[in-house]
Amino acid sequence: MPVYNVELKWLKAAISSVRHKIYPHWQLCIVDDHSSRQETLDHLKSLEYPAIQLKILTENQESLAS
Repeated sequence: MPVYNVELKWLKAAISSVRHKIYPHWQLCIVDDHSSRQETLDHLKSLEYPAIQLKILTENQESLAS
């Protein structure tokens, strides 16, 4: 799931929708594209679910395409 400066309510809703599925063998891969919103980063870093993999990029990929 790509993430970039998303509002916290939408980020929580997206993660919750995956976590509450009936199928027990899910994995959620989240890639943050160098968000500048501290609340987004703080929430991502606070996630402690074994089935959630997090990668935070050190540079925004959109700016590299220019």
